Amino acid sequence: MSQITGELTRLLEDFVSREPIPGLAVGVIADKKVIFTKGFGVKNTETKDPVTAHSLFHMASVSKTFVALGMMQLVQDGKLGLEDYVKDHLPYFTMKDPRYLKITIRQLLSHVSGMPDEESFDWANPEYDDEALERYVKGLYNKELLWDPGSGSAYSNIAYEILGDVIQKVSATPFETYMKRKILEKLNMKKSSFLKAEFNTELLTTPHVLNTDGYYGPRVSKIYPYHRAHGPSSTLCSNVVDMCSYAQAVLNNDSGLLKHDSFARLFEPHSGTPWGKETSENGLAWFLGEYKGRRVASHGGLDTGYRSNLVLLPDDGIAVVLMTNADYIGTKVIWNTILDVIFGEPVQRIKNSLARHLAGLFVESGQKEAFEEYRKIKENKFDGFLLIEGELNFAAYELFEAGKVDEALGLLLLAIDLYPESSNLHDSVGEMYEAKGSNNAAAGYFSKAIALDPDNKDAIANLERVKKQ
Repeated sequence: MSQITGELTRLLEDFVSREPIPGLAVGVIADKKVIFTKGFGVKNTETKDPVTAHSLFHMASVSKTFVALGMMQLVQDGKLGLEDYVKDHLPYFTMKDPRYLKITIRQLLSHVSGMPDEESFDWANPEYDDEALERYVKGLYNKELLWDPGSGSAYSNIAYEILGDVIQKVSATPFETYMKRKILEKLNMKKSSFLKAEFNTELLTTPHVLNTDGYYGPRVSKIYPYHRAHGPSSTLCSNVVDMCSYAQAVLNNDSGLLKHDSFARLFEPHSGTPWGKETSENGLAWFLGEYKGRRVASHGGLDTGYRSNLVLLPDDGIAVVLMTNADYIGTKVIWNTILDVIFGEPVQRIKNSLARHLAGLFVESGQKEAFEEYRKIKENKFDGFLLIEGELNFAAYELFEAGKVDEALGLLLLAIDLYPESSNLHDSVGEMYEAKGSNNAAAGYFSKAIALDPDNKDAIANLERVKKQ
């Protein structure tokens, strides 16, 4: 194991030194034993305080797995059933769409209720009172469902706020208090909490967002992502030591939190997702799939200033926990690499993000230098770089939203060189040209996007719009 931990330290230190990332914390379990907990980088780029294994991070949507655990405790205790209608437990829950009456607990847990997703978490206007969650659920009265409950799959944060309110009403305990007493304390997660008033500020990391003005990299966020109405979906604050305790309990099925059969129900597949092999199905909160032929259960998190991942390989007794105080750094390549090291595969380094590398050059060095660097990297067959179409598109829109239209356009044109058959990328280039006032060029790219994918509704709408101008 010492060879594995040494290799992980080398790889992660190198990664943090190369990528525009402030801080990172990683925990690893192998053979159901904790073998690695370590921090890298800084909690705050202004104070330079180092990240340790005890540093606290906002876990974002990883919080949802705790909600599912709490729900299964109540099911096991006979206080509710998975097929119960939500309305049976929350009489004040109502929606504009009458189909809401048929929504069940299981459907909310497995993202098949038809509930839409949250449009704005309103982190800039947090609410701290005990009634915030119930008030939020009561405020759903004007919402409509995407489809009949149970007939389709779509990720929904709103679904988990409703589930959190069910927990506090059925248990007659505030949601955060239930989580603390029934789960966190039983797992010896001493520093973790859903309630901001309980966070240890000396251990708490600072959220960072992307800066594109003068330099490309982390900038301290003015907003911390907290709001009690979104506690169930998002507000768990934890560290890698505590999260490894949680991961061990799930892997061992002997934490005293649930009986074995109840634990197993969390990982039963209920519907498919469009997100690839590693997260191809929905369980109860958990995403299910495989990595290199091994069964995987996982959940990721993304909110203002933070990203997180919890990945379990239950048949192998392996878990990876990682968290970073930046919201723009892709983390999949990190946990993929960690698993490869555990499996004994040779790894020279964690690959650089081509999207981040090029975007940084567009911002800091200019278009000419970025295109020349791309040419050199391409000649070298992209050795050492991670190529993800979606990340190139995402990074371009970050630049676009920061007012750097020329830089965004340049990055997308390089992306099209890599993915010439991508309808989505051609549509994105069209939007950039439209923003520059070049409607003829925009129309050409929208038309190409439609030719590549006649069902691209965004491109069809965009082409109709520019033709009218």
